[in-house]
Amino acid sequence: MTTAISFQNVTKDYATSKGIVRALRGLDLEIPQGVIYGLLGPNGAGKTTALEIAVGLREATGGLARTMGLDPVRENAEVRNRISIQPQNATGFDLLTGEELLDIWSALYPNPRPAEELIRLLDMSGYIDRQLRRLSGGQRQRVNLALALICGVNVTVLDEPSTGLDPMARADLWDALRHLKQEGMTIILSTHDMEEAEVLCDHLAIIDAGAVVAEGSPSELIADAERRHQGPDRFRGLTDVFFQAAGRSFHQQNK
Repeated sequence: MTTAISFQNVTKDYATSKGIVRALRGLDLEIPQGVIYGLLGPNGAGKTTALEIAVGLREATGGLARTMGLDPVRENAEVRNRISIQPQNATGFDLLTGEELLDIWSALYPNPRPAEELIRLLDMSGYIDRQLRRLSGGQRQRVNLALALICGVNVTVLDEPSTGLDPMARADLWDALRHLKQEGMTIILSTHDMEEAEVLCDHLAIIDAGAVVAEGSPSELIADAERRHQGPDRFRGLTDVFFQAAGRSFHQQNK
């Protein structure tokens, strides 16, 4: 299976007033094409930093990062033709309608996906003709997702795509992403939602403190954690998977 994104011992440091902060600590990832791949972890774990390095928005301090076999910084123009990223917020466009913004975005790419198809897929017909400032947070989130998908590429990166969505809208989003995967799209998403990770993702990397602490399919991770579960408390699926993995990570860092 062809690799979409590969990280080998990737580090990322930030200089702060208190010294150097290491956001990624030797991150190793191998993300194949044709799957929904989830990066699961708490806020501040390094998920967004990893995604930004993958699309060339940030440069790794150390290690080797490749996206579709390309250097995401030095070959950024080619990377951007092959992979899209969901903007967290389309700021500066509040007076435009969602439809107008999709038209502008589609003009930037040689083979855009038809806007009408995305409006139908994401169920936006009831509000796509409204100005962005008139939309709810969940509606704007869907517009942001459409901006990532309209590029017409086969790999898309989504940073917490279900943020702000109610349960029904979230379920609709998951159905849309499954449909896109069936079409051959590779979807890489970050999340701290355990249900989203278990129900939607084919494969997971659990990230804590800038490193992968567990990796596998949701069913594999759950089965492994359940075997190791001890005590009278009820086993809680991926929640316990995460706490087991993060607990090991914490003890390793503090040896």
